[in-house]
Amino acid sequence: MINTKLRLVFQDVFPDEEEEDVLEYLKGISSFTLLNIIGFCNTSPQPNFDNFTSDKKIHNDIIERVIKYSKENDIREKPVVVSREGSLRLAEIILSHRQELIEGNTNDDKSVDELNLLKAFLIINKEVNAKQNLGEATDNIEKMTDMMIAISFSISDIGIYSNNNLEFVKLLYTTIIRFEMLVEFLRSNADYKYLEDDLIKYFNQASLEELTKEVKYLFAKLLEMKAANGFKFKMDDKNSLAFVLSLTSNVITEDDDFTNLRNYPIYQLEDKVFSIIDYFFVIDKFYKSIKFVLKNSFHNFHNLPKRDRRFFEFFNTHFSEDFLMKNTLDKIFEKKYFIKKTVAQTGGQREPDYYIRHNNRVFLFENKDVLIAKQIRSSGDIEKINTVLKSKFLKVNGTDIG
Repeated sequence: MINTKLRLVFQDVFPDEEEEDVLEYLKGISSFTLLNIIGFCNTSPQPNFDNFTSDKKIHNDIIERVIKYSKENDIREKPVVVSREGSLRLAEIILSHRQELIEGNTNDDKSVDELNLLKAFLIINKEVNAKQNLGEATDNIEKMTDMMIAISFSISDIGIYSNNNLEFVKLLYTTIIRFEMLVEFLRSNADYKYLEDDLIKYFNQASLEELTKEVKYLFAKLLEMKAANGFKFKMDDKNSLAFVLSLTSNVITEDDDFTNLRNYPIYQLEDKVFSIIDYFFVIDKFYKSIKFVLKNSFHNFHNLPKRDRRFFEFFNTHFSEDFLMKNTLDKIFEKKYFIKKTVAQTGGQREPDYYIRHNNRVFLFENKDVLIAKQIRSSGDIEKINTVLKSKFLKVNGTDIG
């Protein structure tokens, strides 16, 4: 079930206090807390207004303030302070101002850390809420549906569900299979050798075999940490260390769709100690984001302009459709009694990408490997979202797709 609880904002809790920029509150938080809060936000359960601070006086004051606000505004469901969207925005701000916030910070008062962190979350929540403000949508089912799509569309790949452990395990397993098939695809044609070479170079490895080994080892670490509700890990092996460092960066900039966090979903705490920014972003690096690593290689090799679409035409057709989809469905429908007709045999207009018949039952498959521009993904604008979904899956220029 998707969580859509009310996020508290600064004025809800501190109506008589002048709101400052979020960086001002972060500057008052110790370096240790700032660096560890990012990974800690991956654990469960997350703190809320009624257990955010350990100082008893501050604790009781915050609870009284929220109760007062809830009564005055007829809020019956318990509101929240920490959300996954807010946590990622906090991580982005901290890492993009890491030098400014971390160096020279000597605060060692735990209660000050907690109160400043609470206020930082409340300010960030205002920004997150603004992107999902659709007004009244309770009068009909269509508006409710639009509201749910707009709220979850930009963050549907970061585990926004109340219990995402099963979702995480499934995605991890399928990503390993998909990555192995990508390796097999790159090895299937000598013309793809440059893509293979650039891929292993990007991840600081010597071969696809070594890269596959490191991906599986990292995924095993992720599974272990997720099960233990943790977020830190250590890498001692030289090859593994080089691999993990390819997933980190000291230069993070803020972006509408957390692009930099998706590209570098791990950050370094100490010499060989690392922390997770987001579990789903780490997996996505080898699922969707890896496409952009190959895109850069393809463009450089063919000397193409940045906005050229030929790579996506190549990748979506030759890998996603002709290789990944076809081979996967061939394994599923491997029995000889199935009557099959695939895209490789048809290729005609208006024909399905994959066709299976068993007696009088027919199964038609259409493959779509699409990307949505981040400006639309993160807009919270249901009109823009619906328009792009229709153009990708229903009609384009008045012509049916598929």
